[in-house]
Amino acid sequence: CIGCLLMASTIIPLSMDTRVTSERGCDVACQSKFWLISIGFCLAFTALFSKLWRVNKVMKNAQGFRKIKVTPLDVIVPGAILLGCNILVLILWTVMSPLIWEFKTLQYDEFGRPKVQIGACTSHDDGNALAYIGSLLAIDGIAILITLWQAYEARHITTDLSESKYIGLAVVAIFEASFIGVPVIYIVNDQPNAVLFLSSAIIFVSVLAILGFLFGPKYRAYWKK
Repeated sequence: CIGCLLMASTIIPLSMDTRVTSERGCDVACQSKFWLISIGFCLAFTALFSKLWRVNKVMKNAQGFRKIKVTPLDVIVPGAILLGCNILVLILWTVMSPLIWEFKTLQYDEFGRPKVQIGACTSHDDGNALAYIGSLLAIDGIAILITLWQAYEARHITTDLSESKYIGLAVVAIFEASFIGVPVIYIVNDQPNAVLFLSSAIIFVSVLAILGFLFGPKYRAYWKK
């Protein structure tokens, strides 16, 4: 839930511009949106991984009539490693090549003066920014892959315990929203309102997919009793 809350909170800095805050505030918003979405996403999926891993470990040892003890440290370590990698990349990015708010001129008048301008988050070294984004995507991609792997391992365990089916559906929903939305955002990059709407929609669908597929069946089962 904390991970989903952080992901949803990304919409706040996404919607900020110089009409609601100062340029310094916009600079902070530019960088904070990556902190929120990356850490939130990592927390959400490492929590799912830790739960599935614990269920798989207990059930597999139970089949062999072996006694096993799973401590909180056992399920915290994998998530802490991935979260630490996320934070390390974000710190390096924030210190070495921070994003800043700048106005881009789209049109000039006949005298060469700016006619149409939009504000956007930019970096003085776009190559480094892409490298940091790629690193974060790789880390969060690993979080998804290990979660899917544990979900696959738990496919024969009762759904009440493993939830592997619903985790798979949540990942598919997030992938579809990103696969459709991200290219469109790139196409309409010079239209801030469209970018904000599409980015918010992708985040909303992702959070709704995680919470809906995981908690929806539980509420349905509860009300059926």
